[in-house]
Amino acid sequence: MIFKIAIFCVFFCVFFCAIFIFFFVNKKYITLDKDIEINYFQIKNDDFLDNLKTCKNTIYIDKLLPDHIMLDIYDKKGWGLKTTKAIKKGEIIYEYPIEKNASGKIKIISNIGEKYIEPDIHYCEITKFYNLFSYWDVFINHDDNPNAYYEPKVIIKNKQLFGRIYASKDISKNDELLINYNKLKKNFWIYQSFIDLFSKKW
Repeated sequence: MIFKIAIFCVFFCVFFCAIFIFFFVNKKYITLDKDIEINYFQIKNDDFLDNLKTCKNTIYIDKLLPDHIMLDIYDKKGWGLKTTKAIKKGEIIYEYPIEKNASGKIKIISNIGEKYIEPDIHYCEITKFYNLFSYWDVFINHDDNPNAYYEPKVIIKNKQLFGRIYASKDISKNDELLINYNKLKKNFWIYQSFIDLFSKKW
């Protein structure tokens, strides 16, 4: 029993040391000038985020939605997202822009109504942590049996920041898009630990 515990402790230490060395040795100063895909851990400097555009206080969201994505109103949940086409497991459902939060309240105007964004309701841990706004993605709802998921990555393209969401199963036309909030919260402490460490300028 003691031998097994010792093996586990050694494996645990080696695993986290390897992650530390990987990110420390491979750290790069990220800018918006180069199109690149990066993970959350590689966002290491304030300048990178400071150079992002700031979103407007009033947003006409329907003009920005991808052609196959719509907002709808769901019983007991409020606003949510649905797809107007079938999507296969593993496919990218949509790509969404990420910008700095505007100072003051953000008002969303849609053909289904108007809504003020409430950070405690509409933001995930990552966007709260960095004070970012992810446009229509803030309206994706929770389900214990989701059909969508995020990878811990963002994309820099044309000096803008984007996130992506993927299908975790086949999704039918007109299905609501759903993620598991609890899984995001459960994993965030890992992301936050490394973000705290590697977001500094070394």
